[in-house]
Amino acid sequence: MHTPPSFADVADIPLETDDAIRDRAAALLERAMRRQLWLMFLDDEGYQLPLLMPSTIPRHPSRRHIENFAHFVRDLVDELDAATVVFVLERPGSDAVSTTDREWLGLAVESCQRARVPLRGPLLCHDGGLRWIGPEDVGQI
Repeated sequence: MHTPPSFADVADIPLETDDAIRDRAAALLERAMRRQLWLMFLDDEGYQLPLLMPSTIPRHPSRRHIENFAHFVRDLVDELDAATVVFVLERPGSDAVSTTDREWLGLAVESCQRARVPLRGPLLCHDGGLRWIGPEDVGQI
């Protein structure tokens, strides 16, 4: 059974690179179990803040999701005094990016742009682990 690290064990390790962020997300999530979005927040020095938030999501986002998600992210960033959001899409299946994945990944990017919040990632958590998602994976996100 996978036991993720406690916040106390990793709080003093900054996440300065994409590899460090992917490794931390992999240590926390390991592999996909259900369809959900995860938000992790970093301070202005790249240290993870103590809130790791999963949200169960429907198969497809709507335009309303983007507007609501932008406000939600902005409110959380302000409340936590976060500098950056790390976005992970978790869903069972292969590491191939699907049309539905592109919709949710696009929602993350657009919502963070609207909220004026820097986004690290996004990452995809799948049956085999985690992978970084780049523009070549989803087109213009």
